[in-house]
Amino acid sequence: MDGIAQATPRELRLFLSGQCKEKSPKRWLTTQLHLYGIPFNKSARVSDLKETLEKVLNAGKCAELAPSVAAVRDRLRREYDEAFKRLEDKLFAEIKGGYPEEANADPSRFVAKYFLDGQGRPDREKTKEPLSFRSWNHQEELVEAVEAVPGLAILKTWSTVLVGWEETMQRGIENEFARLESFFDRREEIHSAQANVDLKLFLKKYLDINLDGVGAASGARPLAPVTLDRWRLENQKLSEEIMSKAPGLHMEEFETNAVIGWDAANVAAEIARLKDESRRRQEQQEAEEQAEREKQEAEKKARWDRRCKGHYELVAKARGRPRPFGLQHLPGSYLVRWDGDSWRAEHYNDPFHDSDLMKLNIFPSKSSHGVIASFTLGLIEGTMLLAMSKQAVERLREAQPRHSWRSESEASDDDDDEASRDIKSKSKLTAQKRPLGDIADPWGVQAARAKRQKLTAPKDEGSHPLRVYFQFACNEVNGYPLVDDDNKHIGHFDFDETGLAAKGVFDLPTLGIKAQSISIFKVAEKPESDRELVPWYEFDGRSWGRW
Repeated sequence: MDGIAQATPRELRLFLSGQCKEKSPKRWLTTQLHLYGIPFNKSARVSDLKETLEKVLNAGKCAELAPSVAAVRDRLRREYDEAFKRLEDKLFAEIKGGYPEEANADPSRFVAKYFLDGQGRPDREKTKEPLSFRSWNHQEELVEAVEAVPGLAILKTWSTVLVGWEETMQRGIENEFARLESFFDRREEIHSAQANVDLKLFLKKYLDINLDGVGAASGARPLAPVTLDRWRLENQKLSEEIMSKAPGLHMEEFETNAVIGWDAANVAAEIARLKDESRRRQEQQEAEEQAEREKQEAEKKARWDRRCKGHYELVAKARGRPRPFGLQHLPGSYLVRWDGDSWRAEHYNDPFHDSDLMKLNIFPSKSSHGVIASFTLGLIEGTMLLAMSKQAVERLREAQPRHSWRSESEASDDDDDEASRDIKSKSKLTAQKRPLGDIADPWGVQAARAKRQKLTAPKDEGSHPLRVYFQFACNEVNGYPLVDDDNKHIGHFDFDETGLAAKGVFDLPTLGIKAQSISIFKVAEKPESDRELVPWYEFDGRSWGRW
């Protein structure tokens, strides 16, 4: 009433005790009093209305609705039921496809339409022969609707449903048995469906025996065997039961099929046919699967070629002329591809949307140590430092900005480190005006040699001539930081002679990834404008959950 539902006595007590609140207490109280037929003063205060409600509630007068309200409720319910029935009748009348679709849609109305008169009584003249159909829904509802009508019977198997009067069912079964011979393509499906419909007819037709196993003499026995599919039998042990009925029968099995007959040679020939048919189906399935795989691979290659169009154009321009290679040639936009047959390659190399492609965008840098890039690798994203040597990568990492909001203890530690470095740099001077270094190397010869070797350190033995080393800091794509305190998120790229593509290997111990192979392909000479470099320090885990 007015959008307020009738409250139960328990709900009324909860409201009166203050455990349940209403936005408009007075409106709610007057509605409840009206629904229960309790007189009240419309101008009364909320406290007075509560007192009135509490008295009648304690007196047990809130057990039923007021008669006038109950009458309105019953009238509305009847009107709703009648309107709903008219709608269902209309929808049932509009069903196309005849009685099979009607039985599937509404079993009760199906039974009423074909087997009952206007008063809901059995009418044997309305539909004299059993109705047969194949697929059906609402199985339990159909069985209940049929069993509720005296004299009406139902036969149901995986292939057939028959509904008719008991005295006509056998005739309907015989007609259905004959019709099944042309309904299926495979012999074992036909035989199994017929055995389910009527075993007596099945045994007589194919083996010339009755249910007791008595049949024709050996000279008159049918030579053709019968084939059953166990998975389509209502009784999956039927083949064994048939064998037990008549001595002299032969049976062989293949996959889910059982072949039974009086002639052993014919039974063996049928088994050979089944094997050959199974082999051809398998070959056809494998051929279709192979064709589908080739189609998918061709579509995948076409997508990759389209996405790599920029790379192919750059390679074509560079062909036939030497291309210098150095840090200044690295900047640009690259496509990234996971190599190998890992699940990462399957999931990330061929995304549905181009926006989900894995990218490496290397930006120009004024640093002499190396360049910086942003990257996305499907499951991770972050910032990468690239240089021509491992030592240069380390120097580039050390040169990255730090957090501006470092704690006081961290700032103090840095001050101590700075003071320590100043003290160590103030060496005593000798007569030769040389700085006096470590006691083991007073003239600094070894230190100078080590420094010179460090700055001019050769590449790793046997390394690629166009190798670029890198270290990266990253988060998972959900933002969870993968902190690399030990500087083990490292790898290298070996560029080809064009300097436009490279094969790489990297480690990501925080995710258990070791020596993962990837390839990169340059698609543009400039990095994408919408890609921004995230400062290196943002990946140290301190920003996670800070704000």
